[in-house]
Amino acid sequence: MSTKLTFIYNANSGKLNALGHSLHKLISPATYSCSLCSLTHGFFKEKELWSNYLIELDMAVEFYHKDETDLSLNYDLPVILLETEGEFDELVSGKELSQIKKLEDLIELMKARTKA
Repeated sequence: MSTKLTFIYNANSGKLNALGHSLHKLISPATYSCSLCSLTHGFFKEKELWSNYLIELDMAVEFYHKDETDLSLNYDLPVILLETEGEFDELVSGKELSQIKKLEDLIELMKARTKA
């Protein structure tokens, strides 16, 4: 059985948007709308702890911004989806992501839910 994790950020793609997102996180982190990005990325790049976790995963991963996939219309963003045989299930909902305060907690939750 083939499984894949799909991450959809509540942010638009593009270099100019990325700069704006970084500035927003720095200036007003409490009002930033993408908790997944806040957890997994620093000001300039992906956090090392997150990168290492993704490398150790035994499944494929895909990342999208909300303007890059129609899947974003079906879920409250951000969201982490588990795709099995072409069917998507919410692994971590947007509401759950907004309540997670530390990257370590997100990783532990994902490990428990993926048994990885």
